[in-house]
Amino acid sequence: ANVVRVAAVRPLPTQIAFECAKCLQIFPLPISDGVYRTPNKCHTPQCTSKVFAAMRESMETVYVNSQRIRLQ
Repeated sequence: ANVVRVAAVRPLPTQIAFECAKCLQIFPLPISDGVYRTPNKCHTPQCTSKVFAAMRESMETVYVNSQRIRLQ
């Protein structure tokens, strides 16, 4: 196989921290292939919020380097 094209190295998240809009609790969720969904409900038992913000710059968000290579 020959390398035909190489893309730039990009950060790929493997875990993203989410913050609850109501109780402000921050909790990390693992993701795969860089695709994620916001949580359905808060992890805090007494909170009923369903609104969350992805904290991409949080210390609990984990990235790995990723690069696409096209072979022929």
